[in-house]
Amino acid sequence: MQRSLASASIDCAKLLARLASLHGDAQYSQRSALQANHLEDQSARFQVWAGNLGAFQRLPASASLDYRLRGSPKIAIQILELLQDLEETCGDSALPAYHFVIC
Repeated sequence: MQRSLASASIDCAKLLARLASLHGDAQYSQRSALQANHLEDQSARFQVWAGNLGAFQRLPASASLDYRLRGSPKIAIQILELLQDLEETCGDSALPAYHFVIC
């Protein structure tokens, strides 16, 4: 079974927030090429994007992105692949300095 867009969106939001919070650690900030304010901006932009599309809402909510794209599986798959790419990128950005599990 395919992973839901809501699940992937929630995981991405958690990863972006965790990555932004890692910059509070001086050791991590020194090793990272990323700037804390850019991470916070991107995290906020993702929250707005996902919130506006209903990406955080789970089925059976008719306002959820999963529900709205039920008749367009190709688009849903493309969005899911992009979310998975974002997850991978966020995970790679946090490593090797830290290894963490999504809570």
